Amino acid sequence: MDVSALATKGMVEVPYPTALRASVEEAVASWQAFCTLPEEKKRQFSKGDRANDFGYMLRNDAGTRSDSKEMFHVVEEQLPVLWSCADGVHEKRGFRFIDAVSNLIRESVPLVGEFAHAVEKEFNLSGFESEVRASHKRWTFRYLHYFGEAMLAYPHVDRGDFTLHLYENQEGGEYYGFDRHWHPWTLSGEKTVIFPSMGLQYRSGGALKALCHCVRPTPHSAQNGRFALVAFIDFNQNVRYNDREKRLQDFDPGFNYGMPFCEFQKLFVPK
Repeated sequence: MDVSALATKGMVEVPYPTALRASVEEAVASWQAFCTLPEEKKRQFSKGDRANDFGYMLRNDAGTRSDSKEMFHVVEEQLPVLWSCADGVHEKRGFRFIDAVSNLIRESVPLVGEFAHAVEKEFNLSGFESEVRASHKRWTFRYLHYFGEAMLAYPHVDRGDFTLHLYENQEGGEYYGFDRHWHPWTLSGEKTVIFPSMGLQYRSGGALKALCHCVRPTPHSAQNGRFALVAFIDFNQNVRYNDREKRLQDFDPGFNYGMPFCEFQKLFVPK
């Protein structure tokens, strides 16, 4: 896998393994079906606490930076709990969704491992591949259903380590390039996109930059909403971005691109 574009473009487009693409398509179809469940049943797949970042979540934030969507967060460690939730709801759409989630996690491991191996070799990050592979039970898979607003996802960088952007059902995703201009990205059945987040910029000593991105509405999404699927790959580090001090969405696009690493480090705190 050629990952040299991470240093020049901030992202890489990676060919989809056939089995992973099939898992993605079933995962999205099952998520779309899950979203048709009554609200009270969907909420049974959650602890009901937004701060826990667990299972099903509904967000209807208002104001100048409204955040109107439903989503589902899964890590492998939570699958036994989610199967119990499916048993409690006892609805085939719930069983199908959790089964598809489980399959997708399993099929993602080879591609993520290959990416980590290539990054370790290309950027001389000793031990990176083993760190990533050892953390697979804590990777977060986020299923998204935007309801259709003036802005679907405001410009931001991700706070984790790196992001595997697996699916979007229509255009609208854009990234802020190192040339300080916005560019569209297009996902297809042939390729997916991987880009660094804050953690990988830290782990690489600033050699790799967390990529700023956003999702803009289209006439279709404004009318019909939008479905997407991403995976946040977090590995074992002893620091994390200090989001209690400032939300990443509040920084200007590209704030981190030219930041000296000695300043960038100050944004992190021990876990």
